[in-house]
Amino acid sequence: MLAFAVITTWVGHASLARAAEAQPSTPVARGNNASDDACDDVAAVQLSRAEGDSGSRRPPLADSLAESLRAPLRRGSAGCNNNGSFPGSPGGTENFRVSFNGTGYDHKLSLPSGYTGNQNEPLPLLMYFHGWGGSSNECGGRCSTQAPSNGFAAIALQGIGPRRWASWKGFGSTESPGPRGATCEASASDNCYKDCGECADNCWWTTCQDSVAQAVAVLDSLEESLCLDLDQIWAAGCSNGAMFLHELAKDPRTAGRLAGIAGMVGSVHRGFNTGPTATMSYLSMLGNRDRTVPPFTGSHQSNGLEDEPDITVDTQNRRGGWYFHTAEAVSSVWADRLSCDPARTPTTEWGLDRFSGSINCIKHSSCRQAHVDVVECVFNGGHICDRDFQWEPMFEFMKAHPKA
Repeated sequence: MLAFAVITTWVGHASLARAAEAQPSTPVARGNNASDDACDDVAAVQLSRAEGDSGSRRPPLADSLAESLRAPLRRGSAGCNNNGSFPGSPGGTENFRVSFNGTGYDHKLSLPSGYTGNQNEPLPLLMYFHGWGGSSNECGGRCSTQAPSNGFAAIALQGIGPRRWASWKGFGSTESPGPRGATCEASASDNCYKDCGECADNCWWTTCQDSVAQAVAVLDSLEESLCLDLDQIWAAGCSNGAMFLHELAKDPRTAGRLAGIAGMVGSVHRGFNTGPTATMSYLSMLGNRDRTVPPFTGSHQSNGLEDEPDITVDTQNRRGGWYFHTAEAVSSVWADRLSCDPARTPTTEWGLDRFSGSINCIKHSSCRQAHVDVVECVFNGGHICDRDFQWEPMFEFMKAHPKA
């Protein structure tokens, strides 16, 4: 039985330094808002002037109705009833401590400069999960500056593990051998964490503590203390953090609370490509020169896996690598789970057209719910998470896809 107590402390600082650890630092974005498109036709029908109108001004009630029809309906969290009392500093970044399993973890909370806690203006939330060995500092300006400039509250979470070993459990990271066998090559390094006790094989490489429960503790605390839009709770991450997003999308404790996930250079281990258990949007960005989580098979294919075309192999670790599902294999499963069109249609939406030379994306659309898309992108680059061509379209995508 896991037990946790929530304690919040706020230690202000002017800005976040980018992490100096081994994992890539993260990033800022602008975005369009397509969430109210569905209201446009209704508003036009209700409020347009009749043919031959003399040009007299519409009554105030009509203007008020127009505004309400165009404004997206937003469900506020419990924190919307706090009468303007909230943690953090508008326009700044502060520590937000949450105790989990008897240990306090300092996460980084950033708020837009104009945030007042107004119950009529709930904020969308970005939850950011760092890469393996990273820290809550990793997100840097992408969370402290870019997210608030796009109207988001952002929380950069701190994973579990010793310094430079912080991690997130799930997606097969501590479950090898899995449904399709080992999740790594037999020669791969043994990274068994002490909190795992005994690892079944050398493929285990993250904490064995319940990372989903840790994320739930943080989200619960934020929803109680801030005025958040419950239809715009997003999870994003890099590498190990991006892999963990798939666990959040699968676990019933979190899946129903998310509008979607947006991952960079992360996939799921062999045999753990299950897709989501609730309706949400999906955005994945992988590098065509990434040797840690290659998006394709081909030259990355390991001997003995020729009969598994949906599997790719980590070649960054010279002693032996880990097995992942390919980009297409993962997005296809998501499209199937969400009853989307199986066709892979090229897209330059959400500002992607501004980066046409750097990133190429396909989408599965026409899903069973409105405001839901499954998007798979491959960019020119390696195992990186700090480029504008990743973050700017990500924010625009999140704004355009509220919870279905």
